[in-house]
Amino acid sequence: MGVLKFIILIIALLSSAAWAGNTRIISLAPSITQSLYELGIDSAVVGITVHCPTGIAPKTIIGTLWEPNIEKIVLLKPDLVIASKEGNKKAVFDKMKKLGLTVMVVEAARNFDEICANALELGKILGRQNEAATVVASARRRIEAVRLRRKASLGRETVFWEVGDRPLFTIGSRSFMNDYNVFLNTVNLFGNIVIGYPQISREEVLRRNPAVMFIIAMAGVTAREKLEWNAYPTIAAVKNNRVFFIESQDYFVPTPLNFAAGTEYFEQLLNTPPR
Repeated sequence: MGVLKFIILIIALLSSAAWAGNTRIISLAPSITQSLYELGIDSAVVGITVHCPTGIAPKTIIGTLWEPNIEKIVLLKPDLVIASKEGNKKAVFDKMKKLGLTVMVVEAARNFDEICANALELGKILGRQNEAATVVASARRRIEAVRLRRKASLGRETVFWEVGDRPLFTIGSRSFMNDYNVFLNTVNLFGNIVIGYPQISREEVLRRNPAVMFIIAMAGVTAREKLEWNAYPTIAAVKNNRVFFIESQDYFVPTPLNFAAGTEYFEQLLNTPPR
């Protein structure tokens, strides 16, 4: 099935049109929930986790990303439960399988192309092929415009991405977030590490001396981190006032339109003149 893998195969007699029009869906991950909204089927989503965007139609909160309330899920009588390999637990899938629920698991996206592939396959399953194709095409156009503008930028600035502070975590080459560097014509300070989210030391950040620092409000990271980094005036990013605290987490929920918006937002920050 490509990048989407079924834990329980969807009954062959149910057509895509049936899923699109008469389905009660529960989403167990923010990226899945947002993707469903982007496909225009907000009203079909009857249950979400506390971490998911709420959308427009009323929905039942069925717990957290890591510990969904399976009893609540069963009571909602879903036709389909959609989960993600990134964040949801296999034990949860197994329990839902034993209860007879139909579950679909989306592969973790490690780059923008895989984000788009997930959206297209989800659209195919739910009878929203045209909507998915439109979303992906729009995102690709926006990102290509940024890429062309940034291609002409002088030099390739090194960027440090902070996604956890105690201990300190960043992004490696196997995170979809690394693709921001690809389209922005920047260099990920820790892009040489071939995992998604490596733990690193402050000493190593100081040694590598990034030109730009993006501090992301996730995993307990607060604006205090910017103040702490400003205590190191030898870092080029600090010296040139290019330490940015990013409050919105939307850019790190992997959907095509979120990624396009993030690419445009980081371009604006990179265009901020050094002090």
